[in-house]
Amino acid sequence: MSVSMKSTKAVMYAEIERLRALCDQLEQSNRALRTESKERKAKSEEPEPREVTISKMEIGRRLAILMKRTVRPATAGKFESYVDGEWVVIPERVVRHAAGAA
Repeated sequence: MSVSMKSTKAVMYAEIERLRALCDQLEQSNRALRTESKERKAKSEEPEPREVTISKMEIGRRLAILMKRTVRPATAGKFESYVDGEWVVIPERVVRHAAGAA
């Protein structure tokens, strides 16, 4: 073999190695994108939980059942309960519990 032939083979093998490395890099990138795409698709298929809103009347009904007392809505989103002949404000934590947000 001549010197030029050895040189040509070396260049050819170097180019092959470069292309193999480039191919491996592109395959890894492709794999990562496919995985990311599958994750996005899985997330989009999951139903997003909707925030359930219930009316003030429904919350009052639930409070009455929970406390076994007469309940009425008061001002500013509060509720009152009839205890021992007078109306008492129901604590906010109890209202949240009755509304299902506890």
